[in-house]
Amino acid sequence: MSKKVLSKITTVGSQQFFLLTTIPVDKEDGFNLLLTDGQSTWTGTFSADDMDKQRKRLKMDFTSYFNQTEKAFIRDDDDMNFEYSVKIKTDDAAELVWKKHVTSDDIKFQLGSITLMLKDDPVTGICTILNHSVVNNERDQHQLKQLETDNNRLSQERIMALKRLGKCVAAKEEMEKDLFSKVRVKMMER
Repeated sequence: MSKKVLSKITTVGSQQFFLLTTIPVDKEDGFNLLLTDGQSTWTGTFSADDMDKQRKRLKMDFTSYFNQTEKAFIRDDDDMNFEYSVKIKTDDAAELVWKKHVTSDDIKFQLGSITLMLKDDPVTGICTILNHSVVNNERDQHQLKQLETDNNRLSQERIMALKRLGKCVAAKEEMEKDLFSKVRVKMMER
């Protein structure tokens, strides 16, 4: 089953877009993209053939290129060194370009680009993004409640364990006192 990830993209020119990426289970299926600026919506598929052409231009193996492209599309927190530009064309298309910025060498290179087609009904695309957000929010709220329940249970278990430990320590000290008093009595008898 593929998964969807919503990302906020800020272009070099400080324009903000939202990108909903459907990540395929099979890399050969390519990425389905839905891009919006809040008014217009563009869609397209970055296919395995597209990836193959662009990875050959960069002399990268397919898996590395796929992984880097996935990071760029989903704005992976571990690797935020991507720059984006969106050029709106006159034929109702938008070109999304993403560049990799290697900060250690201060090198930027174009990792890829795709032309996305304007949807006739932008409301449908925006509703798809909002629906994705609501579903994720509900899932996150459910997980949060579950974690809070687990945390409360673990806190209660910890309190009970500390009480039992306190009782064990008190019993051990009592046994030691009793044992030492018996040892003293035996030593005095000698």
